[in-house]
Amino acid sequence: MSWEHHEEPWRYEQGKSSTLLTILTRASQHLMAHARDLTASGTTTPEFQLAVILAQSACELQTEEALGDLVRPAMSAKLAGVMLSRLRSPVTLADQYARDIWQALTDDPVRGETWWESWKTTRELRNEVAHSGKAVSQADAANCLARASEYTDHLSRVVAAKLRP
Repeated sequence: MSWEHHEEPWRYEQGKSSTLLTILTRASQHLMAHARDLTASGTTTPEFQLAVILAQSACELQTEEALGDLVRPAMSAKLAGVMLSRLRSPVTLADQYARDIWQALTDDPVRGETWWESWKTTRELRNEVAHSGKAVSQADAANCLARASEYTDHLSRVVAAKLRP
C-alpha cells in the first residue's frame, strides 16, 4: 500500500503536493479513461472484465488520494502516516475504517448517496471478476464505469469543498 512508508515526511507535509499523489491522480484518471475505451470499443468478455477491474482500481486510487489530502492538513505528518498505514488494501469507502476516517473529516455520510448501493454492487462484481473470472457483458462494464465515475466524482467534489479556503 502506498501509505506504508510513513517515515518519509515529504508525503505528508501540509500544503505540499507529493510526487506520489500526483502519480496516483494521473493513474486513477488514466485507469478510468482506459476502462471507458474498453467499454466503448471492446468486443470480448476479457475486455469488459478488464474494464470492470480498471474502473474499480481507479476508485481505490482516488480514495487513497482523497483520504491523504484530508488527513495531512488535520494532523502531524507522523500521526497521519500511522493512521493511513492502517488502511486495508484495497482502500475504498466500502471499508468501515476508511469510511469512518472519511466521515470524521468531511461530515459526508457517503452511504446515503443515491449511487452508494449500486456502487457496492459493482464492487462485488469486480471481486467476482478478479477472483473467479466471472464473465461480464458490455452493459455490465458500462454500469460499473458509471458507478465508478459517480464514486470518484463525489470524492473529488467533497475534498475540493473541504479544502477550499
